[in-house]
Amino acid sequence: MKTKQHGFTLIELLTVIAIIAILAAILLPVFGRAREQGRRTSCMSNLHQIALAMKMYKQDCRGYPLDWPETVAGHRPFYTGSRWYGNDSKTQPGYGIATLYPDYVPNLRVFNCPNNDETDPKFSNGVDGKDYAHWIGDGDENNYRHFNSYDGTDPLFSVTDSEKTAHGSAYKYRRRPWATDAYTGGSAVISRDQAKRMLIWRNPSEDTVITWCSQHRADPYSGTPRSGDLDLIVYLDGSTKTVKSNPGAGESGHGSNAAGAQ
Repeated sequence: MKTKQHGFTLIELLTVIAIIAILAAILLPVFGRAREQGRRTSCMSNLHQIALAMKMYKQDCRGYPLDWPETVAGHRPFYTGSRWYGNDSKTQPGYGIATLYPDYVPNLRVFNCPNNDETDPKFSNGVDGKDYAHWIGDGDENNYRHFNSYDGTDPLFSVTDSEKTAHGSAYKYRRRPWATDAYTGGSAVISRDQAKRMLIWRNPSEDTVITWCSQHRADPYSGTPRSGDLDLIVYLDGSTKTVKSNPGAGESGHGSNAAGAQ
């Protein structure tokens, strides 16, 4: 005797598909937030390691590493064949914040945020032969694409092709005060917040901002602030903090509210 075989009706199949689609719409954002939180935690760990390495460097060298503007100005020579991290044989230290490599930060991955799409340490700014420059001087977003997430210029704070920004230095790692004459009637003025947060001092305040990460924004290479964008900053004491990326929304990545006397 033959038995009747029943399959799913079209309505049943559509119902199942609709339920799967609803569950996917609910769960995918949750998974996305969980993944971003994991990357944020990893980035905070990188920043904390850099802060600890800074302390050790200071004990050995009685000062903090020269930043990019100081190096470009000739306070430290560029060596032939070197890149932003020094050389491949690890006999020459890097430049800027990467001066910590390899003696104080032995792994280059510590300098790169997990959100950074650039995974090649030898690539910087998209221009061959500019491996240590980090910044060329035009508005091309490729000038901000490099493996080192915590150094170089930030397009959101780079108002012009120099450092004349009303919100502090466009460089993420900066030891010295920065010029603000473009916004103070032609005379450079340094705010109290800027003056007390300078790594060039022998014993700077523990709330001095070392650097920050902009890779957690919706578009890390855009000069247009977005209300929901957040940055991670690290202080000299090793603590990290999440702040709004928008310079006009409070404490910006470098820790200064605005230029001018306060």
